[in-house]
Amino acid sequence: MKSIYVNKDFMPRIQHTMLADSLLNALIAFSGDFTWNEGVNLLYYYAVRLAVRPYDVSVVNAILADLGLAKIRKPATYGALKELLADENVAFGRIGAGMNSARMAVFVSDGEDLLAFSDTDPFTHKVNAVWMAGKELVRSRIRELRDKAGEEQDVETSLLDDGQTHWEDTKYFHYFQPNPQSRNIGDCVIRAFCAVTGESWGAVMKQLAESLGSRNLDFNYNNNFLNLLLDKGFGRCHPVPKKGGRLMTGEEVCEWLKQRYPKGNCKAFAFVGRSHVAGVLPYQEDAGEICYRYHDSWDSTRRRVTEIYTKVEESEQPKEVPKQRLTSVELDMYLEHPQYGVGQVRSITPYQQDAFVTVQFDTGLKSILKSWALQHCWLPPETSS
Repeated sequence: MKSIYVNKDFMPRIQHTMLADSLLNALIAFSGDFTWNEGVNLLYYYAVRLAVRPYDVSVVNAILADLGLAKIRKPATYGALKELLADENVAFGRIGAGMNSARMAVFVSDGEDLLAFSDTDPFTHKVNAVWMAGKELVRSRIRELRDKAGEEQDVETSLLDDGQTHWEDTKYFHYFQPNPQSRNIGDCVIRAFCAVTGESWGAVMKQLAESLGSRNLDFNYNNNFLNLLLDKGFGRCHPVPKKGGRLMTGEEVCEWLKQRYPKGNCKAFAFVGRSHVAGVLPYQEDAGEICYRYHDSWDSTRRRVTEIYTKVEESEQPKEVPKQRLTSVELDMYLEHPQYGVGQVRSITPYQQDAFVTVQFDTGLKSILKSWALQHCWLPPETSS
């Protein structure tokens, strides 16, 4: 008996490979009439119903079960797997461990040899789990699931009572959990979209699937969701608002939005720290004042905001804050330059009847004449009142 590896790699090059990707690759290799785009649609179909991300291991397990594949006792060797396989059966084997490193391979027997179809050679690793069923059964189930995933489905996405203790609302935070199973699964992108659009978790998941196409299964990865955000009418705030030359916290961003959009006609999509996003919406306090707060499943308002995308309803323009010219230049003070933005004075060096002022901006250290600064620079808005 020979173990023959047949390289079958249908994944787009940009694809961020995970176990779910490898399962799609195995399904395409086995069925012959199943495309990559149809496979991605299938993953999103299950993700919406399970209220998880499309590459979650529970999606993989659910697909294997619905294909009629039964998990069998793990064979000790590939020779033992060959003995278990009859000509009419097919086996799906998980190679390696972990969601990001494991791969799925298809094993069939041609009567003489054991054939493996995969994007990587499975015979260089041990098989950790095996699912088996009849070939014709699996092929027919693949067609059924493909057709079902391609149909428009109504998804119930009402919030369930999970019995957990939730974060308490504050002036800058409102507890918001649109996940239909109330699961905390790292779906902050979907949650933020639900907050700023008012759409359901399942509807947003479908829109992300259509926006990403076959490029990537991870909508949290490498800003893959930005195209959909722009399509929704949101625009990037440039430069990123700062206070005292540093990035604002979420609480400060809420106050900044309140100052610029006092009518409450603005919604914001905030990038929090390195790996989180949150929706920011207006609300009316008991006294009638319009304020802004995060809508999220946990309170991140004390973390720095690295980017903000806003959408202003109707034609409201940001409220202009009057700028105050400098009357003096002192060490460690902040000033706003017409080209470089806000910076902090690091040193003042006398020069003839003037002085060179060295200022730390985001783009680096810049030296300007004190007399020029007094004529062309001003105090940042938060320090001019």
